Amino acid sequence: MVGLVAFAVLVVVLVYLAVAHVRDAPPTGAAVANPTSTPPSASAPTTTTPSEPIGPPATGSSAQVLLESEPGVVLRAARGNCDGGAPGSVELSTGGEDFSAVVGDTGAVEILSLEVVSRHDLAFVGADDACEISRYVSTDGGASWDQASTDTGWRLSLDGDQTVQSPTGPVQPGCAVRSVQGLAPLDARVLCRDGEVLGTVNGGATWEVISDDLPGIVAVAYRNLSLAYALASARDCPAAVYATLDAGATWSPTACLEGEQPQALTVDPDGRAVAQVDGVVQVSRNGASWRAW
Repeated sequence: MVGLVAFAVLVVVLVYLAVAHVRDAPPTGAAVANPTSTPPSASAPTTTTPSEPIGPPATGSSAQVLLESEPGVVLRAARGNCDGGAPGSVELSTGGEDFSAVVGDTGAVEILSLEVVSRHDLAFVGADDACEISRYVSTDGGASWDQASTDTGWRLSLDGDQTVQSPTGPVQPGCAVRSVQGLAPLDARVLCRDGEVLGTVNGGATWEVISDDLPGIVAVAYRNLSLAYALASARDCPAAVYATLDAGATWSPTACLEGEQPQALTVDPDGRAVAQVDGVVQVSRNGASWRAW
């Protein structure tokens, strides 16, 4: 009798493990089988979960915001325009403190890319009022800047929104570009103004549609080739966060952030998502629970 009871218990355990395995299996078609960060979860978010997205994005300030982060450091910029209009700006915050301007006397009035290595080592590519482009680096947290001779990363371009700059020169993804993120020297993702996400693995020679089913999207940030977050307008949430585990083929809502105007999004090397809504920066370790920076 004891043997039969033990056998029955073993069967129940095996069935439970089989069901758990199926439930926890990653989505079919994921570009990376073993993502380097913990997948986001919407099971118990501290914010409300939005419904399906809508387009176009929420209205408000048209000033483009750039955002980059390292653990404990956030660097943000208003893009500006070197051909007239409001000048750009660069601001830094460390450890949750208030943001302070760090562009200094570089003369940059349009910001095309940001780079954060540490709270001391920063860089940006900007153009002066003659639209001459330079890369600036700081090793003292933005207190002073030196002009660098190299500009070899992926960034926005001055040649209109149909062009982005690759490490080897200007390329045209085939859409009006909202933002560009370099994942490797030859690998990049572009967010188009119509909501498509395009990808290249050959330095911009060819582009493929990675995602086209998230209307209202205003920002996207990839942690790796499969895990990414997006910031979009939803029917019941002007600043909704979505996550994907299959490079953008499918998206799942994870949180609804406070505010009306979603502006920018990035992911730091430790996998923390950092978003800006209405000028306020918020951070999350899993895409579901967010707190003010």
